Amino acid sequence: MPTNSSLGLLAGVVVILAFFALLGYVVTVLRAAPGLPRVLVALGVLFGALPAVVYALFQALGGGA
Repeated sequence: MPTNSSLGLLAGVVVILAFFALLGYVVTVLRAAPGLPRVLVALGVLFGALPAVVYALFQALGGGA
């Protein structure tokens, strides 16, 4: 059975990977067509998905129990 520290480390790794994937999406969109609507959509996706990632980290660390 994993310990609390290993679960915390795993949750942190998942959060960092998800954030880098979202950042990669923003960079891809901004390189493809640097128009204002695309920038707003890219930033909306980044900040729209971030609460779900943070909530997943909170649940993985046992904050919801």
